[in-house]
Amino acid sequence: MAYSDVNSFLGVFDGGARPNRYLVNITALSAPGVPSVPVSIQYLCRATSVPGSVMGVAEVAYMGRAIKLSGDRIFDDWNVTIYNKKDFDLRKFFERWSSNMLQNFANITDFQEDSTYMADGEVQQLDRHENPMNTYKFRKIFPTNVGDIALAYDSNNTVEEFNVTFAVNYWVSDATDSD
Repeated sequence: MAYSDVNSFLGVFDGGARPNRYLVNITALSAPGVPSVPVSIQYLCRATSVPGSVMGVAEVAYMGRAIKLSGDRIFDDWNVTIYNKKDFDLRKFFERWSSNMLQNFANITDFQEDSTYMADGEVQQLDRHENPMNTYKFRKIFPTNVGDIALAYDSNNTVEEFNVTFAVNYWVSDATDSD
């Protein structure tokens, strides 16, 4: 149905969710000796996303037709962009996490079980009064890429930042069944 005037449109449009109102959190890892997640990630996450999920399709042949059935769900990676502080606390945290999964200099892991290197994360989308409107909880995540830090002599009036990409085993939201 098309709305022919602004008042009709505004009658059904609530102002929309704003992409610049969010909080990011990553829970502590469960492995002994692994440092806890710095609380500053909640404030220093410059950008993030809510990763998509794709439902695979299983095709079954029947009398010359392809019948499509729901297949397996695949969850996209979760990306965050983080401001780097002078103490590099978040950068060092992600480098340690990654190195503990598989050391940089040897094919050795510091984790006793595979599940101990995984953590949980979440993105809360907020309204203009800082109230959560929707929460996405990312389960069993781990970093697959701790991105580069670009350096340049002409990078004046900027703060360093880097990207971290997480593998996501699954996510739940306010709209889906809780886990």
